[in-house]
Amino acid sequence: DKESSFSFFGQLKHYFSKKFILNGGLRYDYKKRYTSKNLKIVSPRFSVIYLPSSLFNIKASYSHSFVDAPYFYRASQYVYLGNENLDAQNMDNYQISSSVEFPELHLKYDGNIFYNHSGNVVMMTPNGYDNTGSMDIYGLENIVTYSGKHLNVNINGSYQKLAKSTNFLEYAGMIYAVPEVMINTIVSRELNFLTKNLWIYAKASYKSKQKGLISNNFVYKINN
Repeated sequence: DKESSFSFFGQLKHYFSKKFILNGGLRYDYKKRYTSKNLKIVSPRFSVIYLPSSLFNIKASYSHSFVDAPYFYRASQYVYLGNENLDAQNMDNYQISSSVEFPELHLKYDGNIFYNHSGNVVMMTPNGYDNTGSMDIYGLENIVTYSGKHLNVNINGSYQKLAKSTNFLEYAGMIYAVPEVMINTIVSRELNFLTKNLWIYAKASYKSKQKGLISNNFVYKINN
């Protein structure tokens, strides 16, 4: 069986002034499935940007996106698994992000606060796959960058927390196999005392504890 898709995207940018910008877009997706249930989805996105100076900006944005249910889940030959009536999975994303530079210190900071609502998530049920899952997550993302003549440092960290969920693999407010805190540090140093353009790199990562699918808590939850 064959499937085909078509997408169209339009964008509009409006300057209220040199400091206030409105950026909006609209995407239309049409997907012809192997069955008669085709997809026709409109996905809007827009943002408002404030630029008080060339060194600082702040942006508030919203976007809607989707991903179709996997073909295997819809077209499986096994009756227990397949469900040709599955809908596309979707997500609404809300963000407030900001960027600020300190040229005299060679530093730049990028921060982002987000809230994601995912709906129509495909989950396994006693009757097979179905769009029964949903999940709300909020969090914070940070990036600090130092750019020197012979030394570069990039530190990025994120924190995310489960707000609520339905029919999703979570325990005590934690998503299975997903850490709440992640931090990465990348350092590059030019060995200019030896020769030009010879750099060494080092990376360190940290992830907070996470729940696994194979654990006493998971087994207890299923059995009770």
